Amino acid sequence: MGSNASPERASTVLVVEDEPGVVAFLVRHLQSHPDLQVCATAATGREAVELSRTLQPDVVILDWHLADATGETVLPRLLAQSPGVRVVVYTSDPSASIKRETERLGHRLVLKGSDLATLVAAIRGDQRPD
Repeated sequence: MGSNASPERASTVLVVEDEPGVVAFLVRHLQSHPDLQVCATAATGREAVELSRTLQPDVVILDWHLADATGETVLPRLLAQSPGVRVVVYTSDPSASIKRETERLGHRLVLKGSDLATLVAAIRGDQRPD
């Protein structure tokens, strides 16, 4: 299933975020896009790795700072088990080191508070928002 989205099939999205309000906001917003389907949510790195393994989503939205782990440990584990998954790191931490690590692994970083079109474009793999 991972990264096999076609024009007639919605891309599946796993939302990994430990703030319930942010999860609800993201799910509500993504539901308004027919080409994106939230397949599950996870609040911890452990849940993220397990759900990614079993569901094989096309895209993972990953909060960098989770209660049990950071993106530094979770991202490589996600990529090891699902090499084709696209990861969008979604964080409020603008650290240059996070940006470097995300880009080094070939994925995108979107800061919380950015325009939602920027997040959706990153999920779709677009270079620019709608």
